[in-house]
Amino acid sequence: MELNQVLNALVRERADLVRGLLLVMVFRPAAYLLPRRLVWCLAVAVAAPLVLLQSNGRRMIRDMSASFAVGWPVALRMAIRSHAKRFNEFALQQKIIAGWYRPSRLPVRIEAREEARQIAAGVGSFILAQAHFERASAGAAVFFPETFNGRCIAAVAINLPRWIPLPHLWRASLQLRQVLRACFAVRPQGLEIVYIGGALKRLASRLHTENMLVSINIDAHWARDKSTSLGRPFCGSLHRTFSTGAAKMARMCAVPLMLALPVLEDDQKGIRMRLFGPYVSNAADPEQRDLEVTNAMLDTVEREVGIRPCDYVLEIGAERRWDGDAQRWVPFPATALDALSLPGAIT
Repeated sequence: MELNQVLNALVRERADLVRGLLLVMVFRPAAYLLPRRLVWCLAVAVAAPLVLLQSNGRRMIRDMSASFAVGWPVALRMAIRSHAKRFNEFALQQKIIAGWYRPSRLPVRIEAREEARQIAAGVGSFILAQAHFERASAGAAVFFPETFNGRCIAAVAINLPRWIPLPHLWRASLQLRQVLRACFAVRPQGLEIVYIGGALKRLASRLHTENMLVSINIDAHWARDKSTSLGRPFCGSLHRTFSTGAAKMARMCAVPLMLALPVLEDDQKGIRMRLFGPYVSNAADPEQRDLEVTNAMLDTVEREVGIRPCDYVLEIGAERRWDGDAQRWVPFPATALDALSLPGAIT
């Protein structure tokens, strides 16, 4: 990459550059200097001006207002909370890495159908799909040895180079590496990272012979031209592309596939490990089975995004709206789309 391209990227992606620098220079040290409650206060104090001063922050206010049919003050609070949670999460993960915070001390309560309970508590391998929700205390519970009967865990992740001149990739790499370091701090033994690119081949034989769990994100962005691609509306977006790799791996290895959406108890003193599935399809065509299973999991994930949007790490979009009564995402009425394009709309 040429120098002028790097400089242009620094200007164009300055919001990501600022966020990354804040994570490294403010919230990593804050993890050692401040108790958890003050870290959250700091996160809110830093997030507020970012939301108001940066164009992507103001865009989030507009998107939240449109997608959730709320006024500007509520949308502002949602946008600030979303940004603050990213900063707070990074600092909590640093506390976990340093050993100053041990989420494993929180009790974990499994919430699932009986079949899913038996799979989790029994022996034998299975695949556990996850989504990009806030990963600190609740998300760490997936890696506690006691949660899934001591199974070894293989976490599938993208392999990013260490030197990345593009700010958005550097910031994403910074957060990904922080997540992985926190996972190893929670589970120093019995956890390995398997990088995308031949993961199915490397794990297939082990899923048959070992008592293991494969953790894989199902809502990550995916290239449209791959054989395992699935395009569909998702949350506020009219079209996003996902991988059907988790469903394909479960089908080819003949192991159960479940979805985990863990959350903290209301009193913050325990973790609810909510398991959905196991997911199956009766379609005759194998690829159609993969599509149906993946769609069923993504339907559950996008409903969860609608219920707790501030916990979701990836962009939500503003081309569809959340219907709280029906608990689903629906298209905007044509009149609403026209109103959003007017000069007086929130920007």
